[in-house]
Amino acid sequence: MGSSVLPEDSYYQLILNSTPIRLQYKNIVGCIVVGKIFYHGEGYTMIGGGGWDNATYIAPTALLTINSTPQNATVYIFDFHRFGEWFTPMKLRVPVITEPQMNVRVYTKYSNLTIPYIPELHAYKISIGHNGYPFFEGWVDLKPNETLILNVDLELLKEAVTVKKEEGVLEVLSQPENASITVKDAQGRVLGSGTSPLSIALPPGFYIISAFMEGYGSAVKNATVFSNKTTRIYLELNPTPAKLSIESSPSGAVVLVEDRKCTTPCNLTIPAGDYNITIRKEGFIDESKRVILNPGEEVNLTFNLTPKPRVIIKTIPSGAVVAVDRAEACTTPCNVTLDPGKHILKLDLDGYKSEIVVLHLNEGDVVPINIELRPEQDAFNNFTDLTTTQKGITKTQPTNLETSNYGKLLFIVGILALLMIALIKRF
Repeated sequence: MGSSVLPEDSYYQLILNSTPIRLQYKNIVGCIVVGKIFYHGEGYTMIGGGGWDNATYIAPTALLTINSTPQNATVYIFDFHRFGEWFTPMKLRVPVITEPQMNVRVYTKYSNLTIPYIPELHAYKISIGHNGYPFFEGWVDLKPNETLILNVDLELLKEAVTVKKEEGVLEVLSQPENASITVKDAQGRVLGSGTSPLSIALPPGFYIISAFMEGYGSAVKNATVFSNKTTRIYLELNPTPAKLSIESSPSGAVVLVEDRKCTTPCNLTIPAGDYNITIRKEGFIDESKRVILNPGEEVNLTFNLTPKPRVIIKTIPSGAVVAVDRAEACTTPCNVTLDPGKHILKLDLDGYKSEIVVLHLNEGDVVPINIELRPEQDAFNNFTDLTTTQKGITKTQPTNLETSNYGKLLFIVGILALLMIALIKRF
């Protein structure tokens, strides 16, 4: 709905959206206009206008004169007020459509326009307000070409009506409970405070409610309190996240915290809680720490990583395949990094007897192994059992014979010989 106005007096004419209407000022009849009203984000704009020769339907109008005592009261039509202009006394010409219209055609000699539907409109909501007086609101049902004068005596209305604002009740709930609650009015004045759940009686109006609890973020909501009614609002406070700062020596380690990860040095912002933090770096032993983080807490963690044991393997001749715990690892000369504990190394080279080395490794050990491989025609397989107290081994002769296949054979033959000697003596 738009309006046109002549500035020399308070005479207005309402123009409906997409409705043919003839402009009229007092007894002067003008052209036919069809306005198109749209909203563009900052207000309403009407495009279109006159120039139409005729239409299959032109909305008739009625003239409404609005007066008040005292004058200069604000006038609203359907709760709309033309800012700075609509004050009593004023005249308003409005369209009166007694029944809906379908497929209305508007045309000129060169163009035409079809309007699919024009709704019924003949009852208007009129409101009048003035500081210090009761607000008036009513409806008028108009007929085409009617002239109606509306006189509103606000002085009389003030005497007849006693306005008493009954208080309403504001209830404030929060999760978690026992949050600090502050209630302010639209001007920022504090009208009440306490801890949730909070119930407070307030005059009708608009209020701003805020909640705060240590270890949690704040929450704010608006509420309108009505007379003799209870308004209930719910505020949910989220825990303040914790901050975790992690360093490692050496740096460049991967940090795992549930589904989060980063590379040292790094910082993580995570919800408060109980966490198991694991740090990993190639060539070093994994380390874990349990950390309990409180809301808003800042925790610094430093990990000093311990290198995994390292074995340096050389053979004469070189080119032997090294298997560690039955998994192929490298070809000599080579280095292998292993976890602490017991490991079995097997060295194989075509044309040479296999060598087996048993290692017992501790954290940070560096163990060199130098082995001279023996050709296939040698009688013994070589076997070596190393502990980490042996910093290196140079091996050219068979050791630990009882654990080799040949040693086992000699052991069995010896037992059989002893049994035979015992039998001969007995007989």
